[in-house]
Amino acid sequence: MITLVDPEYKILTDIPENVVYKFIAEAGMLSRNNKSAVHRQVCENLMRLGHESVIEHVSLSVQFKIDRAMSHELVRHRIASYTQESQRYCNYSDNIEFIKPFWYDSVCIETRHIFFEQLEKCHGAYVALLKNSILPQDARGILPNATATSLIVTANLREWRHILKLRTSIKAHPDMRLIMRSLLKELKSRYSIIFDDINNF
Repeated sequence: MITLVDPEYKILTDIPENVVYKFIAEAGMLSRNNKSAVHRQVCENLMRLGHESVIEHVSLSVQFKIDRAMSHELVRHRIASYTQESQRYCNYSDNIEFIKPFWYDSVCIETRHIFFEQLEKCHGAYVALLKNSILPQDARGILPNATATSLIVTANLREWRHILKLRTSIKAHPDMRLIMRSLLKELKSRYSIIFDDINNF
């Protein structure tokens, strides 16, 4: 059975805003030997002045469910740690998920049918290869880029700023931009001082 699903993300690291600002501010005050400033004000000043090195002391982990093509774009970012679902060891013979592309709901039924029919054919070929004693790690070659994959990304706040600036840009792929804009919106609501100046909307 195949299922078409929307891309999604979940922030795994639940650090309260005041804790993040306290940690960053204390690092910033250490570098200036200042013990008395208010944490929020220190963070605002650091960000305003472009002193972003101190925000590298805080990391966030985010789990994504995206297609394989998007995952290949995401893992290009250097200063991050990744754990990804392995197609070598997963067997998709019974159930497989494919990610719905950004254009899917806006096109005619015939176009959607062409896309879905090809996914069914790819999955059918994958199952047939397994039945002919081909291992999942080898049969996976028949699966398309639309195949869903789960991926956990851990990066410090400075790297998340870099990732989000690139991946929410008008130059980013529309599928990537869609999910990253949602993530950015949530991070703005959680840590406004760190992310409010990124405005790729």
